Amino acid sequence: MPRVARAARLSGLYAVTPDLADTADLVARVEAALEGGAGAIQYRNKSADAALRFRQAATLGVPVVAIGGITADNAREMELAGAHAVAVISAVFDAPDVEAAARAIAGRWGQLRGAR
Repeated sequence: MPRVARAARLSGLYAVTPDLADTADLVARVEAALEGGAGAIQYRNKSADAALRFRQAATLGVPVVAIGGITADNAREMELAGAHAVAVISAVFDAPDVEAAARAIAGRWGQLRGAR
């Protein structure tokens, strides 16, 4: 798929959730944002522990994306922990060969999905 076509899937309003402990309030706000025209919602709750974040993500029915310290070597651990995807920064953009680093992680993730 061409880069522009991939990026077009995320065009429009992209909203990031506030840090809320009240899951019902969070769900109501996300539903309102979607009704108001948000095309994508990033669930984030930096103040919650991992258990609450997983419960809230499950309640919202959103994919869980692991971020922070992800490499081709540990992507499998993230998947086994329940992540639907991984997000990387330095593992790709600080690599001497950015394309090779991206291919290594994307290819590893694809192998894992195919093995299920």
